[in-house]
Amino acid sequence: KWDKDFDFDFDWPWIQKWKDSWTQSSFIKMLWIPFVIAIPLAIIIILLGLALVFFSLAPAMAEFADESLRRHPLSCLLYGALGYLCIVPAAVLLCISIIGIPFIPLLVLFLLLVVMAGFFAASKTLGQIILNKLGVKSHVFAILLGIIILFALSFTPFLGGFIVTGIMMAGSGAVLRSK
Repeated sequence: KWDKDFDFDFDWPWIQKWKDSWTQSSFIKMLWIPFVIAIPLAIIIILLGLALVFFSLAPAMAEFADESLRRHPLSCLLYGALGYLCIVPAAVLLCISIIGIPFIPLLVLFLLLVVMAGFFAASKTLGQIILNKLGVKSHVFAILLGIIILFALSFTPFLGGFIVTGIMMAGSGAVLRSK
């Protein structure tokens, strides 16, 4: 028999056992809550650490990318789109030639570094724009704020992925413009 709460009352022992274990395991249900908080927090901390390493290893490129994103965001977006479009032909050319096959891992590494550097440059610029309006001058806090905004924006349904991809593309274009 079904009541209005869709509670079932069957005599099958395995259904009753499953129903009892599900209702009695509220403590087990609570155990996943720290992981839901800890995993995104760990990702943000790791991204912040990688961004600080990037900005300390290549400060001139990071500053040029930041200024380029502020002054010429549309051209950075176009450079990034052009860079993303050139990935497939470059990979095909490397695959066709026998000499180029060993360089395919280097292309993947270069792509990873440019995308990550673009993400960090875009997050710093985004955070710096917001902090300048608040009157705060901190590069580390700007990077952290930008990473949190982009991370949260990536979870926005449908448009969030497009917006974050566009921002990362503009950041990658700024890194590619920095030579």
